[in-house]
Amino acid sequence: MKKINFIFLILLLFQGCGRNVQKDLENIIADYQQQGKRIVMTSKEKHFVIYQNENALWINNLDEPERILLSSDSIMTKITFTMGFSKNGMPSIEQSYDQIKLEKYVFQDHMTSNFRLLDDNTIAFTHQYSEPNPWDPDGEDEIVWKDEYVYYLSKPDTVFFSRISPKIDILQNTRQDKVGLYVNYLAQAIDGSFSYGSVDGGIFEWNFDINEYGQIAQTNEIEYHNEETDVSMNFYLSDFSSKIQAQNVLTKIEKALDISFRKKIEEERKEQINSLIEESLTLEELSEIFANPIKAKKEYIGKTITISCKLEAIKEANGFFDKNGYKYKICCFALEAFGEWIDGYDLVGYTNDENFVDLSYPKKVVVKAILTSGTRRKFEFKDCELLAW
Repeated sequence: MKKINFIFLILLLFQGCGRNVQKDLENIIADYQQQGKRIVMTSKEKHFVIYQNENALWINNLDEPERILLSSDSIMTKITFTMGFSKNGMPSIEQSYDQIKLEKYVFQDHMTSNFRLLDDNTIAFTHQYSEPNPWDPDGEDEIVWKDEYVYYLSKPDTVFFSRISPKIDILQNTRQDKVGLYVNYLAQAIDGSFSYGSVDGGIFEWNFDINEYGQIAQTNEIEYHNEETDVSMNFYLSDFSSKIQAQNVLTKIEKALDISFRKKIEEERKEQINSLIEESLTLEELSEIFANPIKAKKEYIGKTITISCKLEAIKEANGFFDKNGYKYKICCFALEAFGEWIDGYDLVGYTNDENFVDLSYPKKVVVKAILTSGTRRKFEFKDCELLAW
């Protein structure tokens, strides 16, 4: 009996060796194409063909009877990964489950163009749809959404919603996915009772790997980024292994945000100053205007103008010698010798703006004020307001 079984095994081996699998595959593909069936994807490694027949995808692996793989009537379990934080500040990846019918998601016009074979066990497909833009007052604009899904032949009743365009790591036999969590206040997300005051919100993104059965195989870096400040920081799961370490993460983020905020404010201030300087007049330019005193007085005396200059000093205004109603006068003086102007221009401005008191003189400033008198070399202003320094 053992001898008969051994001979039978030898015959099977010879039969398998004599079979040209690739040729069989090519013949089946040609046959399906003659029947008008659309070939969706093929695997030469595992010698199967997936084709469209009406509103269904069929698979033929040459060794078993062909069968329906996915159809418009397929009721699937949709698994979505989400991210959260425990009370101790520990990040976690959770799974939510929904029952969906594939007709709604992928079996539409030209549906097969959405399918692609990632490897011999994994299929990805895209569901693209649009909806009215709620921020468009005319209701004509639309928002286009493009969702990615992953289907494993080894897990035939389940589809996975993916946050990124799926790709397979051939060496590790895994694909990468990620979960994201947007929070308005970081301290509330990780620890509602731990207040950091100035810590603003941001986005946590956590990359992880999934094996061929849709199970989380390995978790990788957690990235935090804040789009308003361009702050981006990477952390590992071990950085959140205790409540104290989670709070340390928030402290690091707070410091980075604080530096970025201050840098951004300083850059905005510099841009504002440069813009004000471009729009303002210098004393030299004002002097050139007063080369035509009649026209200059008509156009500028009594008008509010913006002037950029270098102030030499601030003094308390004396009502007897100066304009009444003002606390201070700001000055820059030209040099004069033997009645001849050597350099610069005289400027006297009257103000109640306390911001001038806090400056260290001499100081280059941009001032908005009303011009009360002017010549080629001397100018007097009132209602001076400090704009930039």
